[in-house]
Amino acid sequence: MEDLSRYWCLLVINPAGGVKEKLLPIAKSFFEEHFLEQVSASLSDHEVQKKLWESAQRDPQDVSSAQLCLRCCISHQIFATCQQLVRTFGITYGFTMEDILPLVLDDDGNTMPGYEPFSLQVLTRFDPSRAALATWVSRMTTSHSQMNQVLLRYGLYRVTPWAILNDTKVSSLSRLLINQSVDAVARASRLLSAYHSNYRADRLAARNSRRRRCPPPSVEQLARIDASVHPNIVLESLLDLAEKLRQARIANRRGFPRAQSLENLENDTLLSLVDDSQYLDSLKSDEDEFLTRYRTHFKVSLDEAIRLTIEEYKARSDKRRLSQGKLLFLDALELFHCQGQSMSMIANQLGMSSQVKVSRLLNLKRFRVDILRHWLEKLREKVQAEALHYLSPDELDLIVERLEQILIEETEAVLSEAASEAQTSKNRVAPSLLNQRICSVIAELRKESTASD
Repeated sequence: MEDLSRYWCLLVINPAGGVKEKLLPIAKSFFEEHFLEQVSASLSDHEVQKKLWESAQRDPQDVSSAQLCLRCCISHQIFATCQQLVRTFGITYGFTMEDILPLVLDDDGNTMPGYEPFSLQVLTRFDPSRAALATWVSRMTTSHSQMNQVLLRYGLYRVTPWAILNDTKVSSLSRLLINQSVDAVARASRLLSAYHSNYRADRLAARNSRRRRCPPPSVEQLARIDASVHPNIVLESLLDLAEKLRQARIANRRGFPRAQSLENLENDTLLSLVDDSQYLDSLKSDEDEFLTRYRTHFKVSLDEAIRLTIEEYKARSDKRRLSQGKLLFLDALELFHCQGQSMSMIANQLGMSSQVKVSRLLNLKRFRVDILRHWLEKLREKVQAEALHYLSPDELDLIVERLEQILIEETEAVLSEAASEAQTSKNRVAPSLLNQRICSVIAELRKESTASD
């Protein structure tokens, strides 16, 4: 059993920075009175949480105290989930705990009319017979819509469970759920079919859902998906299925969850995601035309994003280093990407005192993230406009999140290749797409500068 104080010490945001523990005497007294002896008898964490949950359901007098204990525990698990996100993605995408934690760690231990903190939202839908509390907290935290919107602004996109379920065909479950029994796959097929008939149909019919991420199903939708059990059980089953499908995609591609590449759409094409048989006859010619236009947009948008990012960085360098700033940045960028020189070599050639100053000037990780941000904005706009030549607005609404996932994975693959190249100390000039386009854009800027002189 880990530190028991997490059942009576609530983690809250510290205005001075970071988090602090807030002791809740009511929760501490309740836990020590009802559970301390049981814990001493080697009661597991899961068993303690289950008994607390049962106490909150069964005894009206204990509801508040038992809930407080669980809310304290949930706050620690929310913190751990956010820590994991930052450890995994924070350095690459440039976000910290301070950027995401306040969005989900909003419980101060009080109850305010009309406001439900995230920990209570988690607890309201928790069922210990269906999942461990830590698992449930992790799933709901990583699916938190506002937090995912913030992460998207940093260039990190984590597709929602609802989008995964939307674009998964029932017929593909037996192939994806290879470790499940025949009965389990049959149950999953019935659940996914009901989900498509209700949630996905509602989303297609809703005119106001355009361009928005898929929200969680409503209680009414959950009841329609399966009226034989409580909506919370339906929700847990859907989340569990979505997570299995996410992991299947990871296993299939041996990396981050990835969508089908636009270069390899075959039968699972952008057009067929709508799953409308009226397109089948014209699918191949439309697909070829769309992919041709997409490849053009892919490179043109990248060039535009690189140019815009370089201009932004030149402007910042200009402010810091007066008239030499623009030239220093462009020269350093060209020497690094196009001539493969090391930071120390660049420092000597440009008359800078150390390679650390070159690293700070280039700020390569941030530079790539900014390129990705601009690239996605430009590519998203072009591709969605192009898709409207082949899909109705309603059909585009249905696949817009899947399309977003595809674009992010396509662009991130290019930047990941460039990041790997940047770690190579020798023979670093390599034909990655990003490296090629940066050098091409620099050459164009040199020509424009010469012509204007």
